[in-house]
Amino acid sequence: MRSTTHVLELRDGSYVCRSAQNRCELDFVQHAFDEEACTSKSGCVYDPGECYCPLYEGVQCVCAGGPPPMCKLDD
Repeated sequence: MRSTTHVLELRDGSYVCRSAQNRCELDFVQHAFDEEACTSKSGCVYDPGECYCPLYEGVQCVCAGGPPPMCKLDD
């Protein structure tokens, strides 16, 4: 997801696009897989996801269907 105002999440086996819900999600570009952009925000942690395959040209994936990378509030 290239948006800075929305995130893609895995919900009940399907990907759902939703509005960013907190300061960690806002301005985080999932497409970039950018851990530093997430963790540079105070109180945010990077979750790399698991077995997520972005669908853009030139990408070959070993697996797909898992949760995408997220920037989350550190609970």
